[in-house]
Amino acid sequence: MLTLSTRQISLYLSLDGRMQVAQRKVVPHMCYFRIFRNWFVSNYHDLEARVTCRYSYAESQQTSFVCLNPYHYEQKKERVGPSPSQGHQNQGYVISSIVI
Repeated sequence: MLTLSTRQISLYLSLDGRMQVAQRKVVPHMCYFRIFRNWFVSNYHDLEARVTCRYSYAESQQTSFVCLNPYHYEQKKERVGPSPSQGHQNQGYVISSIVI
């Protein structure tokens, strides 16, 4: 059983830092976080490693390993401001991912 006290479960990273699951490229630690902790995390930037994690994703470029233990990562707090899906108001136009 995985817990916070469980040691690192490390994986050697590929060249681009992702792995393939069901014909999709995914970031390894986010994939396991979504399975075991919170399915609704949509971006790996929303996760941060605990201080005690030895092979965090942020350090993976230096070590070539990444920790997959989902309990070594926490979801960041909600960001302040409008969500990306709401867009921003600018001179009467709603600007989203499409430039008008």
